[in-house]
Amino acid sequence: MANEKFDFFQSYGNIDIWFSQDTVAGKTKYMFWFMGKTYESEDKTEILNTAKACINKSLGRGSR
Repeated sequence: MANEKFDFFQSYGNIDIWFSQDTVAGKTKYMFWFMGKTYESEDKTEILNTAKACINKSLGRGSR
């Protein structure tokens, strides 16, 4: 998807998660930036779990 337009989805902690919808392909892409890295997923549960893991790692917490 060239020239994707992302809209705000939700915040998780200090991470803002964005999404883009491809209505032709019927897919939604979720993404966020954290500590200089971009994270992407087509599954909203997965992107929220990734955000949680990033925050926990940055705080020195192990995954639980």
